[in-house]
Amino acid sequence: MMAMRIANYISEEEAEFFRTYAEHAIANKSKQVSLFTKKEGRTKVDRAYYSVNSAFWLFDKIRKTAEDNWKVPITFREDAYAHIMHYKTGSKGLGWHADRNLGWVSASINITPEYMHEGGEFEIWNSKISCPYRSLVMYDKSVKHRVTGVSGGEKMSLVLWLPKVGQEVSKGQAWRYK
Repeated sequence: MMAMRIANYISEEEAEFFRTYAEHAIANKSKQVSLFTKKEGRTKVDRAYYSVNSAFWLFDKIRKTAEDNWKVPITFREDAYAHIMHYKTGSKGLGWHADRNLGWVSASINITPEYMHEGGEFEIWNSKISCPYRSLVMYDKSVKHRVTGVSGGEKMSLVLWLPKVGQEVSKGQAWRYK
């Protein structure tokens, strides 16, 4: 299992762009916005979720970073390039899980400055890797991770699930806005 962090991966302007993007986006309310665990089955996650269906140069930079570090050809999912996860005050966060069938490598960028939220911290099981503002955390599909609850403000992250070329993801079930 591999995980890594690159500090200050994006600029302040890029982080602000994606926060503003979320203000104008329509929340994705599909079944993909859920968490499946053996213990609880499929449960709704307490967050808003915005799919980004347009390509941005940043996404290709992230893809290339994944290829350089995982040493396999990486591509994008057919259903969305990225997603913005938006946790608000009172959110319980997201429990421990792994992104097993979503891609080969997952990438998360914290796009919310620390002064704008309390909680909502990205954590990796048995690791000291954190995801401070504007940092990129990448991890393979078997890495257990979570997001802690938010006790104040709002927390947003830009997330990409990047499959290996030829990898079948989400058991062939793409999600789309309806």
